[in-house]
Amino acid sequence: MPELRTFEDYCIAVCREIRFSPDHHAIAAELTDHLQERMEALLEAHPDMPPEEAQQQAIAAMGDPAALGHALDAVHNPRLGWFQIWFRRAVKLMTAVALLVALFHFEVLPPMFPDASHSLRQFYQGFDATVNYRPNLTFSARDYNVTVEEVIVLETSPTPTVVALLRIPHTPWIRDVEFTNWLSARDDLGGTYLSCEEYLVQLSSSSINVAAELPHCYSGTTDYTPFVNWYTIDVQLLNPAARELTFTFDRFGEEISFTLPLRGGA
Repeated sequence: MPELRTFEDYCIAVCREIRFSPDHHAIAAELTDHLQERMEALLEAHPDMPPEEAQQQAIAAMGDPAALGHALDAVHNPRLGWFQIWFRRAVKLMTAVALLVALFHFEVLPPMFPDASHSLRQFYQGFDATVNYRPNLTFSARDYNVTVEEVIVLETSPTPTVVALLRIPHTPWIRDVEFTNWLSARDDLGGTYLSCEEYLVQLSSSSINVAAELPHCYSGTTDYTPFVNWYTIDVQLLNPAARELTFTFDRFGEEISFTLPLRGGA
């Protein structure tokens, strides 16, 4: 393996193993953040250490770039990625055509797809749920108002799992909210929950048993229509004593944050 002198060299080596090229920029940005944080921690702990040595140690600590690239490639599946891109383009094109037809006839365009019934309680009816409520919570993300429609706390082993359902109404000509798998969280007791991408990095650099004990989040689109997106957020290994979770997305020049209470009426 050629010598990796810079963070950019390491990111290039990782992305070389990831087939879905549209995600390379975001992955490289995330890896660079991790490398920079490791380097700064080393320099703070060892003030006399040359920056070049700290940089090399930070790169070495991240592990084999090929192995990490293979792990990320399994998540950033090119077939699924390209399907999502072209599906969204097709939906936006059909929506634009429908709007033009409506304007031509001077009529109000009815919804292309009426909102379906989305219920976490119904979806998880086979699970034991200790809490299930509608938090009446709305927050802003770019040009959208995002509503947390429903929250359910499931009795899972070894600790509870929280699932939140988000509804994002939007217009086809405004770029979608994209925070899939980049949401991290912190509870009111100081516990942290890695984003899915951060968790995968830990999974590639730690033993499976150690990584399996790390609290983390999964997030992604569960339903997509021309005017409404539905997201779910799953928080694994929740501290049972926690009373609220603050979710954060801070990537690609955007920052989104919202706090979710974990106590509500069933």
